[in-house]
Amino acid sequence: VLVIAAVAADAFAQHRHQQEVLSEDRMRLEHVSATVSQAIAERQQVTVTRISGQLTEAVSELTVDSPHEAVETLRWAAQDLVRPLSHDLATNSVPFSPTFPSTTPTGLNWPSVLRDATTGRPIPVIALPLISAALTVVYRIVKYDVTVGLLASAADAVAIWLGAVVANRILSAVDARLSPLARAVALTLALGVIGVIGVLTQRMLGLVQGTVGTLLLNVVITIFIGWALALLRATQYQLDVTEVELRKLRRELDWAIARANQTQWQQQRALARALHGPLQSAVNAAALRIDAAVRTGSVTTELVDSERASIIDALGYLPTAATDRIPDLELDFRRIQGTWDGLCDISITMPDAVLANIAADPACSSAVTDIVTESCANAIRHGHATRIAVSITQPESQRLVTLVIDNDGTPLDPASHTGLGMSLINDVALEWHLETTSGITRMSAILPTAVGPTRGIDREPDDA
Repeated sequence: VLVIAAVAADAFAQHRHQQEVLSEDRMRLEHVSATVSQAIAERQQVTVTRISGQLTEAVSELTVDSPHEAVETLRWAAQDLVRPLSHDLATNSVPFSPTFPSTTPTGLNWPSVLRDATTGRPIPVIALPLISAALTVVYRIVKYDVTVGLLASAADAVAIWLGAVVANRILSAVDARLSPLARAVALTLALGVIGVIGVLTQRMLGLVQGTVGTLLLNVVITIFIGWALALLRATQYQLDVTEVELRKLRRELDWAIARANQTQWQQQRALARALHGPLQSAVNAAALRIDAAVRTGSVTTELVDSERASIIDALGYLPTAATDRIPDLELDFRRIQGTWDGLCDISITMPDAVLANIAADPACSSAVTDIVTESCANAIRHGHATRIAVSITQPESQRLVTLVIDNDGTPLDPASHTGLGMSLINDVALEWHLETTSGITRMSAILPTAVGPTRGIDREPDDA
């Protein structure tokens, strides 16, 4: 009896622990789902606030009285402030590791255990007679003799087995008609009757002389063993169910955290591209315009104030850079042209049908914008280009976009420019080439797109 009690206590303790873990994982999943967007947004906001504050402080010191220092300040901001941060964001990610609230331990769900213990066929027809016989065989052998003790225990086990089979059939037949309390009473009565049958069987066979005390003791032992085994079965069932739910919750929790890290990484890369593209271009363009004015002796307060305002405007693009905004190609192209206005004449040609197809594919649209931004910035800053022509087309019957960018600047060696811009082109383009002919440097790239041409194709190619 003590062994069965110890096993039952261990099962209950395991169940309590599993329920605590399950409750904790539920709270973790709810916490991640509720806070992940806020946590990522806060982390991005810290980065945006830091770079905005540093750059705003730097450009606030621009004055017409010291134009040379203004140019150096802008170059420092572009090369030593914006560029390193953009590269760091693009190459280093800090995993999202949410902190979870503490949980309140929960005990065993006794109503569920009692329900499972009294439902269906609650009496174990093998374990009950074996354990009952094992608990009494030594007593019978000592009181009578080996032969009688073994025969009496065997008769008791067979009687209990038959009684358990019949009782299970009856209990399962009336299961749906009884309340939980009625099922518990019925199980107790059935076990008591089984205990009586065991003693009466031994007496009828003339193996032992049953007394009232023996009868009551057998009934109590059978009821205790039967209930202990039923509770053990119900507890084990709940343990198995809890294990399945725990595995499912842990998969969901791992998925939620992995998705959070994926989202954060995508937003971090988007912020890196915004820093490396629009913002760094705005700072470099301001430095080039002020430097050109210094060379001609035409630096004015209006020019410095205008360049300061253009950089502040570019800073305003950062808070939305990491969001899932739908790219606006025409707006982005006007921004690129406006950034380098006065330094380089940038023309962009693209058929309306191609514009519509690319606009319908946000991933391709973002890639086109980033490549045009980076290519123009490199051609102007490093190649001193004064004229750039961008042509975007889409071959018939293909889900491809061809991007051609010509500039009249000094040809650049791709091996000497292996930064974030070149990495971007390598990542998003199927292929790209850089060549110089008759003083014109041409960068051509082919990008995949999910939207095919509106004419010249009726179905997907069979060998695509």
